[in-house]
Amino acid sequence: MKNRSYATSITRICCTALLGIILASGLGCASLVDPSVPEPIRQAVEPRHGGDYLLYRPAGYDRSQSWPLIVACHGGFGDSPNKQLRQWTRLAESRGFLVVSPTLASGHHVNADKAESYVQELRMDEKHILGIINHVRAAHNISKDRIFIAGWAEGVHAALYTGLRHAELFRAISLAHPKFVEAVMRDADDDIDHAQPVYLQYGIDDIIWGKKGKACADWLHDHGVTLVEDRAAPSKSDGRRIDVEFFESVIRKRPWAVIRQLPVTNGGPWDVQFMLRTTLEPRRYEWTFGDDGSAVVAEPIHAFAKPGRYLVSVTIDVPGQALIRRSRHIHVP
Repeated sequence: MKNRSYATSITRICCTALLGIILASGLGCASLVDPSVPEPIRQAVEPRHGGDYLLYRPAGYDRSQSWPLIVACHGGFGDSPNKQLRQWTRLAESRGFLVVSPTLASGHHVNADKAESYVQELRMDEKHILGIINHVRAAHNISKDRIFIAGWAEGVHAALYTGLRHAELFRAISLAHPKFVEAVMRDADDDIDHAQPVYLQYGIDDIIWGKKGKACADWLHDHGVTLVEDRAAPSKSDGRRIDVEFFESVIRKRPWAVIRQLPVTNGGPWDVQFMLRTTLEPRRYEWTFGDDGSAVVAEPIHAFAKPGRYLVSVTIDVPGQALIRRSRHIHVP
C-alpha cells in the first residue's frame, strides 16, 4: 500500500513537471534558447512607446566596430516574432549582423474594408520600430548606413510602410510572399525615395501568393520604386539567405545618399535646411528645389515662397565615380 502511494506521488510530480514545461514553452520561456546558435535570443521593451521585441546578437559582436542591423517583421497566422527571428539567427551568426523582430499590431490578415483601422496599427508599429532601433543603438554600435527592414506575408505592410517613410534610416527593404492590400498603403506614397532599393520575392504561379505578390509589384512599379523582383521564389526559402545576399549586394553596388529636410531655427515659415546623408565624400554639390531655386553648398537653407509639394534634387561629384543624382518630393512646411 505504501509503495503504491509512493508510486502515485512520483507520477503526480512527473506529470506536474511535464505540464510546467509545456506551459513554459507555450508562454515563450523555453523558446528563448535557439540550439542552432551560441547566443540566447533576448527579450526587450523600448521605453518610449512600450514596443516589445526580440533581439539576436552574434557571439562575435565587438562594440569597437559598427554592425549592420536587420528589422524582421513577422506575418500573421502561424508566424510570430520568435519564429521569424529564428529564420535569421544562423545567418546573423555567420554573416555578422544584429537582428530584431518586433511584436506587430498589424501582423494579421486585413481586408480592404478594414483599411482605416489597419492604417492606425501601421502607424503604431512605425513608432515602435523606430523606438526599437533607437533602443538597440543606445546599447550597440550600429552602422548608420547598414540598417535594413524585411517583411514576410502580412508583415510586408509594416516593413514597406515604415521603410518607405524613412528612407534616411533604412538603406533597403526586402519583402517575401506578401499578402498585400493596396488600400492600407496610402500614407506611404508621398515619402518615397526612388533610389531606395526594394527586393520583392513571390511565386507568380502560386495559388496562394501569386495574385497578392503581383498586386504588390504593380503598386511598387506605379510609384517609381527601384524594384528588384523575383517572381519565381519558393514559398519556403533557405532561411532568409536570399534577403541577406540582396542587402550585401546593395552595400557593395549602390552608393548610399539620402536627402534630408530639417526645420530652420528662427527662420521664416517656409524655410527649410537640406543635407545629404551619405558615406561618400563629394567634392561638389548642385541642388535644385523645384521652384527655380538652386544652390551649390553642402547643406543649403532655402526659403520657399509658398507652401506646397516640391521635387528637391541634388547631384554630387564624387572623385573616381560617375555623377550621382538623388531626388525626393518634400512638403513645405
